[in-house]
Amino acid sequence: MKKGRLVTAVLAGCCAFSAHAGLETTIGLYSDYIFRGVSQTNEDPTPQATLDWFNDSGWYAGLFVSDVDFGESGDWEIDAYGGYSGAFGNSGWEYDIQLVYYAYPDNDFTEDYPELLLGFTYDWFSSQIGYTWDNYGLGETAVYLNIGGEFPLPNEFSLRANVGYYDFDDADNDFFPGAPDSYTDWVIGISRSWSGFDFALDYVDTNSDGEVLFGDNAGDRVVFSVSRTFSLIE
Repeated sequence: MKKGRLVTAVLAGCCAFSAHAGLETTIGLYSDYIFRGVSQTNEDPTPQATLDWFNDSGWYAGLFVSDVDFGESGDWEIDAYGGYSGAFGNSGWEYDIQLVYYAYPDNDFTEDYPELLLGFTYDWFSSQIGYTWDNYGLGETAVYLNIGGEFPLPNEFSLRANVGYYDFDDADNDFFPGAPDSYTDWVIGISRSWSGFDFALDYVDTNSDGEVLFGDNAGDRVVFSVSRTFSLIE
């Protein structure tokens, strides 16, 4: 299915679940677009936007758009996603199941590919498992694991910290002969909302295997972002 049809099908299908639904968009400016510890914009700033539909039964769907810089062709990433979130009774544990399709229109460097995400949260703790059966559109499997948490600080600030581990089934095919078959990334940052805007300052990095795979784009850096969410339908 072409990605345009996929987006239409996801949004149209979800809208049939419930009349009690909401629609919102988030627009932000980021000093670097970081995905799992790696710059997607060659360390340059970029605007980003999301469009999210959700209803009171737990179903949701959305679109994500960002500038990317992988080479001379294809300057955009457009992702479609949908899923379901809920809770395990009154235990305090919550879960989220999501299917996302990463699309890179007219990009000769990387192909479109899907990923299934399963997340769990409890109080300050969060974890996520990602699985793709077509990593980077190359027909190989890969698994991404992430654990972390978010903690309140004085004066309405928040502290977050996450560690991720990306494992590739066939790194030789995904990257180059002799490539590391995994790498680790981490982030620690602070955030605060003020006058309707969300501000964040993050320190991100990967281990040496990440830098072998992605070069300088996987090096350590500080990323600043400011964003705002607008409710379109309540």
